[in-house]
Amino acid sequence: MKYSDIVMDHFDHPRNAGEPELWNVCAEADNPVCLDRLKLYLFVAGDGTIETAGWQAEGCVPTLAAASFVSQWARGRNIKEVSSLTGEELIAHLGGLPATKKHAAYLAAEVAALCAAKFFTRQ
Repeated sequence: MKYSDIVMDHFDHPRNAGEPELWNVCAEADNPVCLDRLKLYLFVAGDGTIETAGWQAEGCVPTLAAASFVSQWARGRNIKEVSSLTGEELIAHLGGLPATKKHAAYLAAEVAALCAAKFFTRQ
């Protein structure tokens, strides 16, 4: 299966992998069909800016690449912007995914939205 250069770069050189030392919101989800699992950690500053992001994942190449991409993309953005990231937008950012692997982007977008929801409910 051929993946975009962006997917392969994030898979071969993952950004922000692991639990960061400083985080204040975390969420996880899994895909029961393919058994992919993703946990995302964010440190959201008082003004809503994401200062730190990290992740842990098990799954296919696109799942790991999507987690890496989201953790890098989110840094410096407002949590509201991150909360609205869609799976289709993430697929576009990744340079496309085969139909059978789009679930990876949807999982990453779902976990980002879950983090945002947790952040907003504790405000």
